[in-house]
Amino acid sequence: MKEIYGIFLVVVVFFIPLGYLVYAAFDLVRDFPRFRRVWNRMPNFEKHLTKAGLLMFLPLPLLKASDWAKDYVFAVIIEMLPAIAGGFFVAGIIAFVREFHANESESNDA
Repeated sequence: MKEIYGIFLVVVVFFIPLGYLVYAAFDLVRDFPRFRRVWNRMPNFEKHLTKAGLLMFLPLPLLKASDWAKDYVFAVIIEMLPAIAGGFFVAGIIAFVREFHANESESNDA
């Protein structure tokens, strides 16, 4: 009985989420031309918000592990950087979703 429970647990915990991720990846690949078209229609400022937000997350582990992290000025900057990066990234994603919905409504009206 324990082996059946263990197999069931492996299937539920591992294979079902993995199957969903594969399905979602195929769905995204299928819709990639629409995403690309919407991305190209966005204003450059909103594209740069998304890119800058992502790039600002990259140096965080390095900055937190540096010797400068103990200094007050750098500690404040290190604490502010995730908030700024998150704000930029979320603003870019919201702009993308807004543009995507505008594109969808235009294609449905036509």
